[in-house]
Amino acid sequence: MTRFIRWQGLVAFITLSTLVAVILYFFAETLVKKAMVSSGEGVFGAEVNIAEVKLSYSPLQIKILGLQVTDKEIPSQNLFSFERATAGIDVWQYLFGKIIVDQVEVSQLEFSSARS
Repeated sequence: MTRFIRWQGLVAFITLSTLVAVILYFFAETLVKKAMVSSGEGVFGAEVNIAEVKLSYSPLQIKILGLQVTDKEIPSQNLFSFERATAGIDVWQYLFGKIIVDQVEVSQLEFSSARS
C-alpha cells in the first residue's frame, strides 16, 4: 500500500486544503457580503448597501445587518431596507438534498424610505 501513495503529493494536498479552509474561515463573511452586494445589484439594477454580515457555523446561520436597496426609479429612496435579518439552515439535511430553513427573522423592514 505504501508504494501506491506519493507522500509529497499527500503532504501538498493536506497543506493546500488547510490553507483554503483557513482563508475561507477568516474571509467568509467578506466574501459573502461582496457576493450578496454584487448579486443584489444585478437583480435590482441599483445600488445595494450592506453594513455587516456575520456567519455562525454551529448551527449554520447568517445575519445581515443594515441592508439598503436603492430604488432605481427614485435614487434618493430605498426600494426596501432592514436593520437586521437572520436565517439559519440545517446543514445535514442540505447534504441529503433537502433545504430546511430553521429560522428566518427580519427586523425593522421598511419600504420606500429615504436613503441615509
